[in-house]
Amino acid sequence: NAADGTASGNKVSVTGGTVNGNIAGARAKYNATNAVSNGNTVTFGAEDGSHGDLGATLAAGMTVYGTNYQDTSGDVIFDGNDAAVAGNTLNVNAKNVTVGAVRNFENFNFNLGDTAKDGDTMLSLTQAGGFGTVSNPNVKVDWTKVKADTSHLSTIRGQGAHGKNTITLMRETASTAAGDLLNFANYTPTGNYSGTDRDYETKMYTDGNAASTARVVLELNRFRNDSVLHDGTTQPDAVYGGYSAYDDTAVDANGDHLGHTAENNMLGITGVASGTSNLKAYGGYAEGTHGAAVNNHVNVNVQNTTPGVLDSVYGGYAQGASAGAVRGNTVTLDSGIVVDALAGGYADSVNSAGTDHNTVRINGGTVGTYTDPSTNTTVTHDAK
Repeated sequence: NAADGTASGNKVSVTGGTVNGNIAGARAKYNATNAVSNGNTVTFGAEDGSHGDLGATLAAGMTVYGTNYQDTSGDVIFDGNDAAVAGNTLNVNAKNVTVGAVRNFENFNFNLGDTAKDGDTMLSLTQAGGFGTVSNPNVKVDWTKVKADTSHLSTIRGQGAHGKNTITLMRETASTAAGDLLNFANYTPTGNYSGTDRDYETKMYTDGNAASTARVVLELNRFRNDSVLHDGTTQPDAVYGGYSAYDDTAVDANGDHLGHTAENNMLGITGVASGTSNLKAYGGYAEGTHGAAVNNHVNVNVQNTTPGVLDSVYGGYAQGASAGAVRGNTVTLDSGIVVDALAGGYADSVNSAGTDHNTVRINGGTVGTYTDPSTNTTVTHDAK
């Protein structure tokens, strides 16, 4: 373009190779007489929702611009709602993307795929200063323009994300001082509710649930129609066939939030890591106030050498104060050691809708206690 021309509607995609300098959707001169250069897009990662590692080498401390505006003194930075950056979009389709800073974007899209799992980080910013400053005030990005897209996640049994996951969408790693944080306009603190996308429960918020933060987080929970196999190669505190943490944002005719039902999940346990003594296993787990657990199944058949032990196993478990039904869940123990409780279904609730038609089958192994579903009493059982 001419020296005073515009640069709008451009796209940059980074999926591999090496980038030694900065990245900009566009670069343009700026002064009071120049038209804006906006509507530019920068994308990290493939657009197929694969969510793998980026596969590109990025220069340490690089700046990523929606538009790299320049005047006689250097870079010109705009607030997230300024017309100069309208439509400028950063798409993050991969994990472990590390850059120095991001500037002059209106929209931030984080697109997750089937490899998404607990502990992932998608975008890390290594320079202090949040989204930059405009005449000293900190740049604010409109929270409503920050999106997490889970539509690429599979709902096929055994595929997609599993159980309970906390994923860092974006974080600032250099400083937690007040002036260095990520700042958002129109941020509304989240309550104990979440939305859903098919079989997934999703909730996006900031660390501290505040408009100024060092981190943006997505809770992503698969609560129904899944199959999970735990083989003892990892040592989590708990494993889930399906997991729900919240009631829904939607309400019924009485204004009560609808509970999510952890249902139709299968959990197989074929190994427990050596030295483990506190592993808890749940076919379906519901933590929301009105959550329920229905038709979940656990099979314990530990086969690994020198295995650890399970603390407890539940086919279905609901923890809410007014939990829904815990019904039709099963646990089968073929081999392994369960030192505490074995229960087809259990409601840790002062006012649940009932616990019934749950089943425990003990074909082998060792168990300390189990809950008899017919009487809801605790029974001691020796090894077979």
